[in-house]
Amino acid sequence: MTNIRLAVLILLVSGCGCLGLAQEPVPLEVAVPSYPKIPPGAEESGDVQIEVSISASGDVVSAKVVSGPQRLRTAAVLAAKRWRFRPQEKPTDSWTLTFTFIYRAGIGDPPSIASTFKPPNRVEVYALERKVVVIEDPPVGVVKKRK
Repeated sequence: MTNIRLAVLILLVSGCGCLGLAQEPVPLEVAVPSYPKIPPGAEESGDVQIEVSISASGDVVSAKVVSGPQRLRTAAVLAAKRWRFRPQEKPTDSWTLTFTFIYRAGIGDPPSIASTFKPPNRVEVYALERKVVVIEDPPVGVVKKRK
């Protein structure tokens, strides 16, 4: 009897799907969205939550926006569709991924960290504020003197 209790305890602790316990999907490949082009001065940032359905083989079958800034949604959905998960016994009907878009001034050019994966289901995407610099061509006379 003690052996049976120990076996049940081990199965519960290991999270084995043998008893019908739901397992959390384990990402194998994580796609990171690119920061979308936004109009100058429109410092768009925030969390975009995407609800995905995952097949038993680990492929994302569908992805839909739950919440988040409108301009950032398309990039997040496209990235979510490229995620791959460890195969599982049963498909997962609903699991939420969160993409956090962070717009900061002065984080380097290019940013030293473009994105960070925070297991199990969060990606932070960084963009830096870019200043437009207009460079004028030098007068023709100046160019000829340099030759």
